[in-house]
Amino acid sequence: MRKISALFLVAISFILSNIAFAQDFFGLWNGSLDTFTFRPLGGNNVGMVVVTNNGFQDIYTGTFNGPNISVCTFDEPFNACYAGVMNSETSLSLTLASCESAASNICSLLQDDELSREIYYTADGIFLASDGNYFMVEDSAGLITAHQLYLEEGEVDGYSGTRAGNSGSVTPFDDSGPYLDFQILSNNESRLTVVRCNLCSSEDEAKTPVGTIITLSRVTD
Repeated sequence: MRKISALFLVAISFILSNIAFAQDFFGLWNGSLDTFTFRPLGGNNVGMVVVTNNGFQDIYTGTFNGPNISVCTFDEPFNACYAGVMNSETSLSLTLASCESAASNICSLLQDDELSREIYYTADGIFLASDGNYFMVEDSAGLITAHQLYLEEGEVDGYSGTRAGNSGSVTPFDDSGPYLDFQILSNNESRLTVVRCNLCSSEDEAKTPVGTIITLSRVTD
């Protein structure tokens, strides 16, 4: 362990954060048969949806308001409208509200759909751990460096490792201490699992036995 400066201890002790979930539709979503690309069109919550299937594209425009969307076809040979609600950052439900087409059977091909997407959450920041300590995490192109801060003792442990998607693992700088697997659940929350305690004293191993789960909540970026 290394000593932390008193100034840093004072600063970290007074960090506060107000985290609010922000609806963000924009980007690529996957449906059961189609892909959906959500794009902003300017102010006033106006957006566009491009639906792609087998190389063909249909354009919808409409409003994005909080977790809700309402879009209709734009310059297409049929008239269709969808209503949708964003259930979470990775889940969106679309309901076919109406469809009219005089020249084709396109309406029979449209349906309600459940959309999903992969999100690569950020790992950088300072986090409060469920055991009362803090973690300062840096992510550089998938290379993770983390410092566990013991404020009362004024000490720090260092870890390094890698991530693939929203999961990965880190080990102590000196290879002595807990080996940790991690899962990044959102931009604001992660979960650590102790998978090994290498070269640990019996006292240290008793503090963090294999299988211990520690949750991290973001304090600041």
